Amino acid sequence: IDLDGDGTISEDEFRSCMMQLVQGVRPILALEIFYTVEHVAQDFKRLKKDLRNSTDELKASMVDFQRMYARESTKMSQNLTEILEIVTALSKPSQVFKAPECTIGE
Repeated sequence: IDLDGDGTISEDEFRSCMMQLVQGVRPILALEIFYTVEHVAQDFKRLKKDLRNSTDELKASMVDFQRMYARESTKMSQNLTEILEIVTALSKPSQVFKAPECTIGE
């Protein structure tokens, strides 16, 4: 019914549809149906292409994110290892901070 594809049905479009129903199928109606089907098929192809492109972009973004996550996880693991080594070293008595032994009266 929506012959111009604008998403609405005008009075002329409605009247044309009603006349076709009354008069039966004519060659012009067959051409209109063919045109509409072709229009829908072209829209479908365009949407399919857009969806494929969006999917490809999403996949590429996911791969980039996974690489970044792996890189940052490695850095974080290294930082935590360094912090653990520092904490372990600080928890042990150190010769650097040990007071020198001295005896009174020597």
